[in-house]
Amino acid sequence: MDVTGKRSGWFRDVEYRGAQSGMLNSLPMTAITPPDRQQLLDVLTASGDRFRAATLTLTDTQWNHRPAPGKWSAADLAEHLALSEEVMPRLARKALSEPGPRRDEAQVREQDAEIVASMQDDAWHGSAVAALQPRRSFSSGAAAGAAFLERRARTVEYVRTTNDPLREHTFPHPAYGPLDSYQWLLMLAHHSDRHVRQIERSVRSAS
Repeated sequence: MDVTGKRSGWFRDVEYRGAQSGMLNSLPMTAITPPDRQQLLDVLTASGDRFRAATLTLTDTQWNHRPAPGKWSAADLAEHLALSEEVMPRLARKALSEPGPRRDEAQVREQDAEIVASMQDDAWHGSAVAALQPRRSFSSGAAAGAAFLERRARTVEYVRTTNDPLREHTFPHPAYGPLDSYQWLLMLAHHSDRHVRQIERSVRSAS
């Protein structure tokens, strides 16, 4: 996930240790509603489809083109998404085992909207935590992209079939406050869309 300002400092400090040490909380709005489930499924599916469309015909040159020195290539972005798709759902599920503070539905809905708005803001730039930094762990950009799509399919299936109380348990985020498991997955879905737009810009700059 991209982070900046206090997000960046917090993620560097925590580096997901909170998921292992019990820094997790819960709220009384426990059930995932049918509209919530469908919204999340729609975004997860659509953003996966957009990634596939944006990368399906990329050449090796396009995969590895850097739009500027120090900027990520499409291959780097695909690897970052593949890593995120492994870590973030695992973190959301880990949160389910912990209790925590109370929030009302109005607060939860407000945070949902804030997450979506922040992920749609392409002016926001940040640095990914070390665990999500691309390190060329795949043989090619296409291989990283295939790994992302495979992992996204698992995320979609989990959301489609789970009876876990995704609104009950939360992991504390420094900027947004406590986010429930559903919200971490909502952020994941919109996060990938953000990077698909980066891939599209990178490919255009390679032309």
